Amino acid sequence: EMLEAEPSLVVCDMHPKYNTTAVAESMGLPVMKIQHHYAHILSCMAENDYLDEVIGVSFDGTGYGMDGTIWGGEYLKCRLDGFDRLDHISPFIQSGGDLSSKEGWRIAASILGDFAGESSEESCDKAKDICSSLEICSSMEYSILNNMARTGVNSILSTSAGRLFDAVSAVLGIRRSSTFEGESSTALMFEAERWLRRNNRSISDYLDNETEHITTDYIKSINLDTNLLVRDLTQKALEGEDRSSLAFTFHAALSDIINQTCQRLSNETGIGTIALSGGVFQNRLLLKLTKERLKKTGLKVLHHSLIPTNDGGIAAGQALAGLIRINQIK
Repeated sequence: EMLEAEPSLVVCDMHPKYNTTAVAESMGLPVMKIQHHYAHILSCMAENDYLDEVIGVSFDGTGYGMDGTIWGGEYLKCRLDGFDRLDHISPFIQSGGDLSSKEGWRIAASILGDFAGESSEESCDKAKDICSSLEICSSMEYSILNNMARTGVNSILSTSAGRLFDAVSAVLGIRRSSTFEGESSTALMFEAERWLRRNNRSISDYLDNETEHITTDYIKSINLDTNLLVRDLTQKALEGEDRSSLAFTFHAALSDIINQTCQRLSNETGIGTIALSGGVFQNRLLLKLTKERLKKTGLKVLHHSLIPTNDGGIAAGQALAGLIRINQIK
């Protein structure tokens, strides 16, 4: 009424349990449901006035995937009229429903115990001991979580990059759980930045002399596997390596994994533009490391400056999708 406009289409997230989905379906208008991470990339394309195909790196906490699992560490081939999922971070089991988005120790235990794989009883016992040694969780908590994952009770497969940060924060003893959204991951970023300040280093200086943390051999040794990265950092934590240094190693390694994955996908698709979106890229350290790496390899990088990179900006992507649909109908 305020805009004196008559809506002809309602656009919402495709998550069946979101309140916005229920509101959209109650309006008596055609409903268009947009996958969460695709909407993130569309919002980035809209802000940058970019209409051609991109490889979208959509990293956030939670989004309903096309396969019914939790997405959040996605590499998407995006165009204005649709997308293809090209790759994603290593999957893990999230157990505990909403608690798993607040308690990073649950994700750490899941990755260390390889709940999503075919781990042996011996390896599970070893992971339980590690969790106890690093005070990630108690033996009882580990056993309960393991049983939940094995039996499928309140457990779901996830590729959430946001939860990956929470897991590393728990492993390094920074935050076992969060009392507000993003607390664990933000504390992890602060710890990594502490290493830079302590060593009087800038990000550019680090990338020009990248030998202390990340080498080509190191990245090859973990095979671009984010779960292996977490396990490797855990081993280093057990050996007593400096926490700030390990926090920075995580950021540096993840940015290189993103870079190498994008290089491969660019070669496979012929697309030379990368769009970075999703709440994880509120992490200024990860964003700068990733941008600089991608630019050094000759790829064009789109990112947010005005529209929020988190869910605060997702409506812009949904609106763009709706506008395209309306124009197609006309």
